Amino acid sequence: MKENSFLISIDSLGKNLAEKIVNECNNSNYWHKFIVKNVMLHYEDDFILRTILSFLHPVQLTPVNFTRRKKTGAIFLASNCVNAIMKLVLNDLKIPNPLNKKACIELTIIANFCPLDTFNVQLADNVRRIVQKRFGNKVINLREFHNDPELEGFCSLNDPKSLAFVMHFVINLEPKKMILSKNSIKVFSPLTLLGKHSLISIDLQENQVTTFEDLQPLKHFPALREIILEKNPICENVDQLKYVTGIKKLFPRIKIIDGIVISEMDKVPLPKNNFLCSHNAGDLAEQFLEYYFTVYDECDRSTIFNLYHENAMFSVSCRIIPGQVTEKSSRLNHYFAINRSLYSRCNATGPTDTFLFRGRKNIMQIFKALPLSYHDPYKMKTDVIYYTEKHAVIVVGGVFREGAQYFGFSRNFVLECDYKQQYCIINEQLHVYNALNDQVKNSFEKPQRIEFTCQPIPFLQEQYWQLQETFQLITKLNMEYSRRLLEEFHYDLKTSLLNFTDRFINNKIPKEAFIQNKNLKLNKKVDIPHSNEFISKTIKCKGLLSKQSVWQMLSDERLAVKAIKQGQDVEVSQLNDTKSLQWR
Repeated sequence: MKENSFLISIDSLGKNLAEKIVNECNNSNYWHKFIVKNVMLHYEDDFILRTILSFLHPVQLTPVNFTRRKKTGAIFLASNCVNAIMKLVLNDLKIPNPLNKKACIELTIIANFCPLDTFNVQLADNVRRIVQKRFGNKVINLREFHNDPELEGFCSLNDPKSLAFVMHFVINLEPKKMILSKNSIKVFSPLTLLGKHSLISIDLQENQVTTFEDLQPLKHFPALREIILEKNPICENVDQLKYVTGIKKLFPRIKIIDGIVISEMDKVPLPKNNFLCSHNAGDLAEQFLEYYFTVYDECDRSTIFNLYHENAMFSVSCRIIPGQVTEKSSRLNHYFAINRSLYSRCNATGPTDTFLFRGRKNIMQIFKALPLSYHDPYKMKTDVIYYTEKHAVIVVGGVFREGAQYFGFSRNFVLECDYKQQYCIINEQLHVYNALNDQVKNSFEKPQRIEFTCQPIPFLQEQYWQLQETFQLITKLNMEYSRRLLEEFHYDLKTSLLNFTDRFINNKIPKEAFIQNKNLKLNKKVDIPHSNEFISKTIKCKGLLSKQSVWQMLSDERLAVKAIKQGQDVEVSQLNDTKSLQWR
């Protein structure tokens, strides 16, 4: 080291260091040597320098003569960088490593390492030569500018100051097309240094454009006719329609987006996620699909048995789509085993309807053999292509999971209204394929549906008679039968109503259950159907009781109170079966 050189390291950090740096490093005639530690061999040079510069931003630092050193280090030189050195010292010479949060990138600096003339680096002349070399036919190609082999210093265009520095050499060239791909640029305001009527085409592939707001500076070029934004975050953040309309709003005279001519787009109908051939079909499609897929994704799919006509037909087709990330990992064997694709069956020697399943019993057997699934309801696209009062055809597509595997699907339902005025499935076609890249990336972004437990246990006297009164108003049952049904299902209103509906449809409720006794009024002052002893138990054991055990205790107490009132000598422990409360 030279006589006026000094070491800035973790060990030398102290109160007087900052003052020494300000006093002795302000000389623009010296290079400072930066020694980088804790960078692995597989880290690219570009990554190391970008990490350092991103940490220092907006403080300026221009590294030159970057060289890898041993296995875990690198060195470079820089001058006129007192503010950058001070910022590093204030952070204990450590920079967070985005690839390894446990190990920071550490730096040691040799201030005033050598005079500037030791390494004759004329960065301005160097950049000017490179810019001129990359210009031709009114096109300036600045793709991956920082990786140019002739560049003597690190000049990253994602730094607004560096981008402005380079634009000063581009101004006089008056390019009509500019290529800025693969530079990780986020801020484009330095481009406004160019003439307003110069650019008609700009290539911004593989940069950091995340919103339309980032592109506002480009409105400086009213003659802009073509823009390329492929592989920018904005392409994933918005759908295709918003993407195109957003660009056209910014640049009304734009003609080509990502290589596609869009001048005729206004004549094309806007795409829609869902299609309804009739406005009256919306409620049917929503209710049917919500119920169907909720039940289908349960462990027990037998509940949808009654949704199918007795003689319903069902078939499956499937395929593997090449070129997707799921191509090799997808396992469709259980679907290929029952595949009725016309292409795969065209040379079959057996009956052509071998895999056309008839009857809801056979269909349920197929569903039971298929693995447990979960469909993403937020990514479904639905078309009701035919609808009358008697029939409907619904086509729905989307993505679902079986364990860790992602699949795309399309289901075609043909519905028929039966004599009970209820729609049932008479024909269904299921097509399954390995999920597309976009489906894997954009599906299951929202949390899975919440599994609701039973309603809170009624505890106060008022809550019991309010439930009974509500149940009577809905079902039109008399007071006695309302109370019996509620007690049978532990005052769970939802479960009680479902069971009432099931019994009513199957004529299992006697006629006398609907005969109202006008002289009998609901007594709002009846005793709470559980004792003070039960209340004290639940308070003491609150954290240990499950809902099932609490309901069992409630049931025992209700029966015990009833038996005691009738003059019977009954032990609570013997009354633990609620099945005695049946319809008479």
